[in-house]
Amino acid sequence: MVGKKDKKPKKDKTGPLTDKQRRVLDAAMEVFAEQGFSATSTSEIAKRAGVAAGTVFRFYKTKKDLLVGAVAPLFKRFVAPSLVREFGKVLQADHATLESFIGAVLQDWLEFVQKNRRVIRVALQETPLHPELRALWQESIMDQLRPMVLDQIEGLQDRGLVVVLPPETVARMMASVFAGYAMQRFFVEPDREWDDGAELAAMVDVLGRGLAPREAA
Repeated sequence: MVGKKDKKPKKDKTGPLTDKQRRVLDAAMEVFAEQGFSATSTSEIAKRAGVAAGTVFRFYKTKKDLLVGAVAPLFKRFVAPSLVREFGKVLQADHATLESFIGAVLQDWLEFVQKNRRVIRVALQETPLHPELRALWQESIMDQLRPMVLDQIEGLQDRGLVVVLPPETVARMMASVFAGYAMQRFFVEPDREWDDGAELAAMVDVLGRGLAPREAA
């Protein structure tokens, strides 16, 4: 039997949200971000939204439908267009050095996560577990940003500013550092005193030296 592919997110055919539906979705995002999908009950979402439990099921038949219904519209209408627009400017700009490129991407990434903390938290928690969200992330963001990232890296390599490795390998190395700091900064230890300027400078320095071409012996 051929393995099933990730399901594609359903097209958003809904009209304007009612006040109750909007409250349910907002409450769902809050509780999913605080407790995770598995630990969240629909009764808790209903209580947070100020509606009867039956009202939630009138809009969404299952808790899974509610998760996708809460995340998908935010991704499609706000998060993905904003991310692609802002990062597109950085990724398509001319950067004189590898360090200037890394610094610009890092700065934009931290600002983006800070502004969209709640939906990013839910996406990080639930995307690995739900095919619909993986397909949404892939189609809405990765398919648009990946070519621009690889083009920028290849351009830097052509100018002798980045070590000769597969561009996707370089991109993954950078993304791991960016995601790791954002996770620690905004979700694991959000109340700690952070010096973003110093941390950013350190990451730029380490990545810049690590990805620079090796001098010939």
